[in-house]
Amino acid sequence: DAVGSMLAVFEKKAFGESYIVADSKPVTFKDFVNYTADQTKTKQPGGVPKFLAKAVLGSDLITLLTTPLKVSNEKISKIYSFKFPSYKDGIPQVISEIKEKN
Repeated sequence: DAVGSMLAVFEKKAFGESYIVADSKPVTFKDFVNYTADQTKTKQPGGVPKFLAKAVLGSDLITLLTTPLKVSNEKISKIYSFKFPSYKDGIPQVISEIKEKN
């Protein structure tokens, strides 16, 4: 979908605009990672106390990874139809394609 969105911008000559290519449904980083772990049948990553993570990785990165952020893909959706509107639709397909290549 990321590449498809870029191609749609070029094909429609929709230059000079900013587009957000994102899931149609908001998801936290933690939920995304845990869902991916479940789909790959691997162990979900454990947690680290926030104060320790900030000390090791820095406050800005931890804030970025833990702050819920809602964005809208409405603008790009006007020129591109997502193949996978949700990460829950796309992750299994990506895993399947990776398995086929290996």
